[in-house]
This record gives sequence, structure tokens and C-alpha cells, in this order.
Amino acid sequence: MNKLLEVYGSADEIARARAAYELALRELPRWLPKADKIAAAADTVGWVTPFFLAYQGENDRELQRTYGKFICDLMAKRYPELASRRACRCWSPASECVSAS
Repeated sequence: MNKLLEVYGSADEIARARAAYELALRELPRWLPKADKIAAAADTVGWVTPFFLAYQGENDRELQRTYGKFICDLMAKRYPELASRRACRCWSPASECVSAS
């Protein structure tokens, strides 16, 4: 992600950068830390983001989905107690979520 630039010299440069970024994203799960390093890895989330991806003017949905899944998986390992969704009967801005159980 830290290799994404604000400006590129040509459409070919953008295509190469996107292909390299996609490859790096696909390899990222292999680097998901072992149990003893999960906390440290989770603490680094947000230091570097794919912010400049939007500057390329392309459809980033699948790339962002891949990145988001990796971050979700990492955070679920770091905070397993928060990883499951609670079912809610209703929600409104003025009310709390009421457990459906």
C-alpha cells in the first residue's frame, strides 16, 4: 500500500501499479501473523492505508473488498469476542439494539 502513488505518468503505469497491488493483496493472508503476533499486527492497522488507490480513477471495489477481508480476519483473531454479530430486533437512532434472544 505504501507503494501507491498520488500521480502516475501514464495509464500503463497505473495498470502496473494496480496489478502489483492486487498481487500483494492476494499474498497478504499468507503473512497473517501467528497467535503470538496478532495483537502487534492489529495495532498497526490504519498506519498505512490504500488511500491513493482512489486517485487512479478506476473501480476499486474488488481490491478494497480483498483488503477489507484481510483486515476483518486479522481483527477477528485479535478480538474474537467482538467478531460475531448480534441479532437485533429493531434499531432506531433513539434506541439501543435489543438482543433478539
